[in-house]
Amino acid sequence: MLEPSQESTIIDVASSNSPFPEIVSATRRVKRVIRQDLEYPEGVHEDRIGGNANRIPLPEATIDCISLHCSWEHFEGNSDILFLKEACRLLKPGGKVCIIPIYMADRQAIYTSPSIWKTKFQSVKENPEFDPRATIYVDEKRKQRHAKMYSPECLAESLQIFEPFLDCRVVHFINSNEIPGCPAFALDCVRKSTNWTVNLSRNSQ
Repeated sequence: MLEPSQESTIIDVASSNSPFPEIVSATRRVKRVIRQDLEYPEGVHEDRIGGNANRIPLPEATIDCISLHCSWEHFEGNSDILFLKEACRLLKPGGKVCIIPIYMADRQAIYTSPSIWKTKFQSVKENPEFDPRATIYVDEKRKQRHAKMYSPECLAESLQIFEPFLDCRVVHFINSNEIPGCPAFALDCVRKSTNWTVNLSRNSQ
């Protein structure tokens, strides 16, 4: 979906110990693959960046592709939307961000496991922040601080403010049940050739 070339620079956001950077480097021989994660040491360390995905310390319009795997649902409060604002800043015109999966439901919902709120991430000790539009479900079996499922209405509302900057589409993999572990939905966005400054005042969530 990202369709990187050998000249592409890619950021794998919330990369942790994902094999994706090695796979895309080996199969597409891309110019540069950068790992980013909240739990890495703070700052830029060659091709590894530690810190919040909403504030990635790289120059604007320097990235061709941004990938997120099994991570966007864990972005607490409005940090999922703030990340898209940062993606607008980082992406070159025509650059792409692919978020896979996104979890869809008939109502906005968040699943949380209070027993691991203080221990899930070494760098985060406060309680999670929840989207006020969501119904909160306690599920200790998930072992997650925050796992969001988007309703079509809430997702459309959140993406609307990015319409001048990103061409977004929800992709439905209609044969996902044929492949074990395959997600049903992904979010695919292409950066338009416009100023990247995004005003979030109309929609803070």
